[in-house]
Amino acid sequence: MGGKYQVMAVDDSAFTLTIISTYLENSEFEVVEAARNGADALERFRHADPDVVLLDIVMPGMSGQETLKEMLTLRPEARWSWSAR
Repeated sequence: MGGKYQVMAVDDSAFTLTIISTYLENSEFEVVEAARNGADALERFRHADPDVVLLDIVMPGMSGQETLKEMLTLRPEARWSWSAR
């Protein structure tokens, strides 16, 4: 892979999205997509091909678990990992 790993960050908190982007700034990861709810995340996911998705589990409307289920339907070859940190 020639550049940074492309990250999609999904969280209902704009502050958290900013922290994630700032934290990853000087690393091998770059936030290229950000969404504040599950529906927006799915729309962006359909058109993007991120290497990594950081997904909040507790969000209003569509939860992170529901969003993940839909993402895996769109890309069944994707691997996922759960962390409660």
